Amino acid sequence: MTANAVPSPAPTTLHDPLTTTTAGATFPLYITAFGGSSGGVSCGVVDAYDGDKKLRFWMDALDPTAPPRVPTVDKQAIATTEAASSAQLVRFTQGRASVSVQYKDTGRLALQVLDGNASPEVRGATGSFVSLPADLKVVAVENESGEANPGSSTPTGKLFARAGDPFVVTVDALDAEGERTPSFGRETVPEGIRLQSAALVAPVGGRNGTTDEGTIENATDFSADALPGRFVGKRFAFDEVGAIQLRASVADDDFLGAGPVLGSASDVVGRFAPHHFTVVANAPRFATGCAVGAFTWMGQPFGYAPGFETELIVTAVDRDGETTANYIDDWLRLSNATLAHRSYRAASGSVDESGLPAPTVDPAITTRNDGSAILRFSSGSGIALVRGAPTAPFDAELELSIDVLDADATAYPSNPFRVGGTSAGAGIDFDVARRFQYGRVRLDNAFGSELVTLPMRLRTQRFDGTAFGDDDADSCSRIPSTAIRLTPSPASLDARPSIAHLPLFSGDAGLTFAAPHVSGDVEVRVDLGATGANLPWLRADWPEDGNQDGLLDDDPRARATFGIWEGRDALIFQRELY
Repeated sequence: MTANAVPSPAPTTLHDPLTTTTAGATFPLYITAFGGSSGGVSCGVVDAYDGDKKLRFWMDALDPTAPPRVPTVDKQAIATTEAASSAQLVRFTQGRASVSVQYKDTGRLALQVLDGNASPEVRGATGSFVSLPADLKVVAVENESGEANPGSSTPTGKLFARAGDPFVVTVDALDAEGERTPSFGRETVPEGIRLQSAALVAPVGGRNGTTDEGTIENATDFSADALPGRFVGKRFAFDEVGAIQLRASVADDDFLGAGPVLGSASDVVGRFAPHHFTVVANAPRFATGCAVGAFTWMGQPFGYAPGFETELIVTAVDRDGETTANYIDDWLRLSNATLAHRSYRAASGSVDESGLPAPTVDPAITTRNDGSAILRFSSGSGIALVRGAPTAPFDAELELSIDVLDADATAYPSNPFRVGGTSAGAGIDFDVARRFQYGRVRLDNAFGSELVTLPMRLRTQRFDGTAFGDDDADSCSRIPSTAIRLTPSPASLDARPSIAHLPLFSGDAGLTFAAPHVSGDVEVRVDLGATGANLPWLRADWPEDGNQDGLLDDDPRARATFGIWEGRDALIFQRELY
């Protein structure tokens, strides 16, 4: 029996064996009556073997040795032993015949034939050959929650699984007619199945797994199902972002020594999203409000020192923490709309965040096209520690926190991510000092001759925990003469103010008034609002406005009086006599 028809004239020896066939595919088997001539000198086709012959066929099951199915010859099932075989008619023409054989299973086998009616009897055999599965077909894919693969291949399509998370795959070993082959996997040394990503469907130009080789984790971890010819694995994982096609193959690429069997590519499997984010922060610094004095006022807006803004590198990773490089372009779903709860917090007191940019634009997000993005935070017009009751100077401990999330709820596992802290020494650093102090601007009454320049005490003070005292460290605050508001009496009194120190020198403004050369007084107010010195954090609840309401919204006030003077300190009593 040969794989092809014996040529005419026939060779003296025949060697045209069956080697491999495909399960379920019908193939021709050529049977030739071959023997010696009457003189016994040479071999050839026995032309006289002609007409209908009653032949008996059976199979030798070699591996596995007890398959549940048998081949058919001309659509008639054959036996598994010679004793059980039965005759069927095969028509020969001058020693040649062909039959159609189909075997709807896999394995190694041989076919035997016998003409027991001939004298002597005539036997033949194919020799062993291998019946290969026609396909190793992926028939079902589910995530670990039992949800069927949605087949999404776009960034906004339904999420299937996260990179590195397990999913379940069912593979059927099929014959050419699409039926399962029950003997696959039941060989003496059972053949296995290996799963791989046949192709990355999306993103275009991306990476087919972190090794770019289509590797599927636990690729050979299949177990036989209750249905013969079906195999299920529950621990597979793909370690990248995107959508793929799966393909199954014989695990060792050599089915019973007959070579590889490569299954068909599956439908789209996806989409896969990152498993989580890792976040790394730089070492940001705030700018000290008064660098020369090494302090910042309570209530004074402060922001990042130039070049030291908070930056977070957010990297999308798989379950094992490896970067998912396909998290780029539209597949990068991190945005200001998905980030949440940006907040600055202090160890004591509350933080005024009204000067920050809106969360819709802050932080600014820049993709690095490698699976990561940079989040850069701005301090806008500044944050401030809210002023309440006076408090002693202290070192501020400040923390920035934010929930790092994307549109798929991919998250930093320990959200919120924190920069700095509120415990001692843990806060975001300052470029000079993190000392904060509670302050105010004080203005004292003054009087003197209308003929000379009149000085008036105008300076900053800080609270030391018990009382306010002069702040000699403030050489930063600026109070221009244009911030001095005057109400003279009489109205014609002209005492123009002058500021000697701009900014202050050791807390002192050096305020003086020009000699008006007439007697009178001037009500003086230092405008610390936006139209004046713009130092609202140095306002206080002064009594001069007649309303001590606890609100820190009063500008300092005082009176400058011209035409009176203190006199000599040595003079105790003076009286005029007439």
